Parts: sequence; structure tokens; C-alpha cells
Amino acid sequence: MRILLFSLLLAGAASAQEITLYPGHPDLNTSALSPTDVTRDIRMVEPEPQSMGISVETATLNGDVLTVVSRSGPDGSQFDSTRVSWPSLAPLSLDVTRGNNQGSAAFSGTEISGSYGASDDAQAFELAVPSVPFPYAVLRYVIRALPLDQTGYEATVPVFSPQNRLRDVFVTVDGPETVTLPNGTTVDAIAVSTVGAPGGPQKHFVDASNRTIVQSEAQAQGMLIRATPVNEEELAAIQAQNAADAAAAEAARAEAVANAITPGSDALVAVEPQTVTMTVRLIQPQEQDLGTVTATETLADGQLTIMTDVQIPAAGQNQQDTTVVAYPSMMPISRVQVTPNRVSRATFADGMMTGTVTEGEEVTNVEASLEGGFGPGITNHLVRMLPFAEGYVTSFQQIDSTGDVSLSQLSVTGQESYTTPSGSEHTVWVIVEVEEGRPDYTYYVDTETRELLRTAFAPQPGVLLDIVVP
Repeated sequence: MRILLFSLLLAGAASAQEITLYPGHPDLNTSALSPTDVTRDIRMVEPEPQSMGISVETATLNGDVLTVVSRSGPDGSQFDSTRVSWPSLAPLSLDVTRGNNQGSAAFSGTEISGSYGASDDAQAFELAVPSVPFPYAVLRYVIRALPLDQTGYEATVPVFSPQNRLRDVFVTVDGPETVTLPNGTTVDAIAVSTVGAPGGPQKHFVDASNRTIVQSEAQAQGMLIRATPVNEEELAAIQAQNAADAAAAEAARAEAVANAITPGSDALVAVEPQTVTMTVRLIQPQEQDLGTVTATETLADGQLTIMTDVQIPAAGQNQQDTTVVAYPSMMPISRVQVTPNRVSRATFADGMMTGTVTEGEEVTNVEASLEGGFGPGITNHLVRMLPFAEGYVTSFQQIDSTGDVSLSQLSVTGQESYTTPSGSEHTVWVIVEVEEGRPDYTYYVDTETRELLRTAFAPQPGVLLDIVVP
């Protein structure tokens, strides 16, 4: 079953520093900098390593005007073009694109005019600010130009972008630190911390010999994200690996579709009903018990009834489901889901789902084809019925209460040892479910009893949740 959980927002606060930097400030040694093009590999390091793409930044110096252009995100969906005076870094103009939103700004001393928003509904603005800010896109140049030999140096850096407007970023020169790069080389760097920039607290490692940033780290909502400059050879290797990973994923999807299971499939293995109360636990960014999920399964007269009660007070969630299927075919018969604000009812016959969704006084009739798929509310039981073997992959279609049909891929990755919170030791099959548009779910099923002992998933980046048998 799917559990809709709350978003966890973590915020940090910082106190103002006595020094406030501005373009041309005497503390900034911009004359020691050389504007250069940089390609960065961006990847999540924790909690689960994964690539987050490549950013490409070009720097063009024409007389006393520096133009910094950067692209990142899928298909270059994040774009910045910023013009500043060199070497003061005084802002001239900038243009940004963030997905469907576009923005621009022009600077005249402490006056800023521009717009930001959807291309057909951008909102204009005119601002008078206390002091001349730095465009956010050149914050890295400010960091590189700091008095790096002064450990403990602190300052406030006012930065501006059309999407975030004016922000104070607090910078601290933390001092010398040796950094090991992904290629194994070590660099004697100066660490500089920032608080207040979009994306959360960050740490930048500046090569003491040439004032280039050799690595940056950002921590937010339990994630550690690292950006590292790469050369052409390293970039080619990353792109080759990404292409190989994509090809392997596509091959696995094709195999899963070819090996799809449907209600009545001979591959399904009948199992004993399981009745259990499981604990919903927040694992990251901190550990906390959030609530419970009680599942009661009963088998009678060739029908399996699955009743679940979800109680998560921290999220204000109170949900009861009753699902009835023919057994062991898992052909759907009926489904009722009740929450404080919504009731959905559905019955299944002749390959069709008919039902209603009631929200307050509004009742919506639903009618949809099953398209050979399963009904809602059965995934936790279905994964227990798989023909377990390491490397086994399959897929299945499932309809939800609104009539939408989705495709999920299941992969049995192998066996591992697992200890429950109470200390009970088990050997489990590990099954990963991948469904486009939803977080990946990992299920842990006892190899002997086929009981589901744990479900793990990340409802948003940096947040990990477990649903476990105590």
C-alpha cells in the first residue's frame, strides 16, 4: 500500500556578521582570480549515492565586463547568464530560467528592476536595496576572493536573484583542510562555510595555491550533495557510465515487461495470511517513531480480505482500507478507503472498475478498465507471492481509486541478513519496486515464512522512512 507522508522542512538560522561585503570591498582579492570555464559533476553522496547531473559554467571576460553563463538540470532547464563589472563584481544584468519560469534583472547602484515567473505570467518588480548586492551566480567568485589566510574570518554577503530576491549569505573561513577528490588525489585546501544561500548550508574547499574551488558540499534535509570540477577525460568517463547505467536500466525494464504478472498468473505463490502491527519510523534526517500501520489478512471461501489501519499523528494521517480479492489469483473484487476528508469505494467485474470518490458533499463517479492489472491495496501481499530467485524481475499494472493505471517494476536483488528492532534475526529476500513518478520502495520478506518484515522508502530526497515489524 502507498502511504502519503508529510514533508519535513529543516531550517537553519545565523546571526549577522560585523563585516558586510560589497562589490569592490577591500577584503576581496579578486585581482588574484582568473575567470575560467568549469564543468562540475554533481552527485548525492548520502544517504544513497546517485548522479544528479552535470553543470557547465563558462566565463567570458570582455574588457571590464565578465559574463558568467551556467547550465544544469535536465536538458539545461536551469540557466543563468550574469554580467558583472570586473574585477569589482558589481552587478550589471542577469537572466535566469528555472524550468517553466524565467526572470531577469537590471542593476543601477542600489536600484534593481526586473521580472520573474512563468513565461506568460512573469511578475515585474522594482526594488531599492540598502547596499549593492552580488548576483548569486558570482558568489563562488566572492568565496575565492576572501582573505583565506585569516582563519575565523566572518562576513555577510548580500546576494540577489530574481527568484529569491535579496538574501544575506553568511561566510566563514574555517581554515586549512585536506580534501580527497573522487579521483583519489588530495588537495591542501581552505574550507569556507556558507549559511543562507539557496540549497542550504554549504562548504567550499578552495585550493590554497590558485584559489580555485576544488569541491563543494551542500547539506539539506538529510542529504549530502557534492559538486566536483571535472576535466574532459573525467567527464567522458562519467557520461559513459551514465549511458551504461541507462542502458542496463532499460534492459531491465524490457525484461520486466516481458515477464509481467497479471491476476491469475501461474508465477504467483499462495502464502499464509499475515496479521501484524508495524511501526512507521523516520530514519533520516533523524530517528523518530511516527505512527503505526496495522494489517489484518483473512482468507475464507476463496477470498482474501486485507484490512489496514494507518495512524500517523505527526502527519495528521488516519486512513482505513478494506480490499477484497479472489485468492490466490489476486483478481480484484472490491475496495473501500476511508480518510477524514475522503471516501472511495470501488467494485470490479468483467475487467472494469466502477465506484465513487466522495469528498465532503461532492461525489465523483469513476469507471475505468483494469487493462489486465491488479486492483489497489495489494502490493504488500503481492511481493510475498513472487517466485523468489536472485535476479528475478517482473512488472505489473495496478489501478488506483481514481481509475489511473500505473506500471511498476519489481526486482529481486538477493538475500541478506536482517535483524528486527526487537533483536529477532532473519534471512530475507530483498525486493525493489520502481514506479515512475513515485519513490522507490524496498521490501524485506522472510525467506522461510514469506512474511513481510520491513518496507523502506524515501518520500522526498534526504528523508528515509521504514515500516517495520517491531
